[in-house]
Amino acid sequence: MRFFFPKNSQHLAPILMALSSRRAKYLRLASFSFLVFLSAWLILTSGVLIKVAIDGGLEMVALQDAGFLRTRDFFNYYEVAKIVASEDRSNVYDAATQYKWRKTLLAPLKVTDPFPFQYPPHFLLLAYLISPFSLRDAFVIWNVVGLAFGTLGLSWVLNKRNALDRKERIVFLLGVFGSGCTFYMLLVGQISFLLVFFLSVFCICLHNKQVISGLALAASTIKPQLSPLLVFELLLLRKFGALVSFFVSFFLLLALSGLFLGWHVFESYPKFFLNAEMNADTYGVFPQGMVSLRGPISLFCDQKQVVIICATVMASFAGVLFLLWKKCRTMPEGEGLNWMLAMALLGTIIAMPHAHFQDLVLLSLTAALTMQTTNLRRIIEEERPLPLKLWHIIFLSYPFISWGQYLALVIHGTILTWQTILPSYICLLLNILLFACGYRYLSRYTPHEKTETNSV
Repeated sequence: MRFFFPKNSQHLAPILMALSSRRAKYLRLASFSFLVFLSAWLILTSGVLIKVAIDGGLEMVALQDAGFLRTRDFFNYYEVAKIVASEDRSNVYDAATQYKWRKTLLAPLKVTDPFPFQYPPHFLLLAYLISPFSLRDAFVIWNVVGLAFGTLGLSWVLNKRNALDRKERIVFLLGVFGSGCTFYMLLVGQISFLLVFFLSVFCICLHNKQVISGLALAASTIKPQLSPLLVFELLLLRKFGALVSFFVSFFLLLALSGLFLGWHVFESYPKFFLNAEMNADTYGVFPQGMVSLRGPISLFCDQKQVVIICATVMASFAGVLFLLWKKCRTMPEGEGLNWMLAMALLGTIIAMPHAHFQDLVLLSLTAALTMQTTNLRRIIEEERPLPLKLWHIIFLSYPFISWGQYLALVIHGTILTWQTILPSYICLLLNILLFACGYRYLSRYTPHEKTETNSV
């Protein structure tokens, strides 16, 4: 046995050093390739977005696909902005009214399918702001403002945590901007980066500015399914100031929308929303292609059953968060709070009943709250629990994986084929693996594993 494991192994030191040097070389090469890839894609995609904005016209928001007219999400926002700025304001949740304005704004293109607007009434207070602008100007302003606020929110979280150095923060933001889900979000004019800003403010202010934190969470209810687990965490963490602020702000937003649109909107919206959301054939929903659990479950169940299952899973995540909080209380205050918020957001993305590709941008906040480095060599070589290493590696790989999902959407659209839905399910599996890694790391956490991070 001494031949294989000699008692004095000093003569093996040069071999071990050579192996270590070779591994370090490959890790540096992988890191360099990561930066080159993201930089190249970022330059390319920025050029595409600039060209789309310069060309303008209806082609910016509409295209013919599989025999019918397909419009991007931003057109839906612009359509309802024009409705609420007109005499038809009180009928904004009427299918015939939306279809009439859709045909008017898309003329001379032939409209073959409605695209129901499913956002809550207080979203219209935001959409109204773009009604005075032309379609192209509104598209540019909408994306630039959303991108600026999202970047501000993420940068604020990274600076408050102070876990990443300056170079690592740049790499982090480069990974976010260079991902396929960010490009797709900007291409279709979605609001995911604005939601990142609201939730970033919520997380940052939760520690000592609870009124602002609750207000920010209320603002994020323009996508309502994001809030249940986070509201539960406010109860769990006994952040009663933020909880009261949330409900007061939320009802104030509803009251403003009622004054603006008419009180009957609270009767018409739920009916309109449920009719659109529970129909698997509704254009713009495409439940089988969602990146949440609703995607694969929709292959086997009707939509009412799917929503019940998703709600049940989300409730079960609340139970998991309760168990994790017992462990997180043993962590430094800032670190424990960050992980609880990150796990709640991750569980929401997995279980929420309406989550498309662009919503994966919200994972950037989960990463910003928890990542300790973006340096691949440090992740591999430094002593960390295996689940925490996997957590970092998955997040670093996400920008690359997300481009597979984007290419599937470009090539196959929203037609139900395995080529379309499989990339969505891969992202879902990665998110479930992330949640499992986070749970494993937190459930086995011991106080001596402290890291130097601050509460956001």
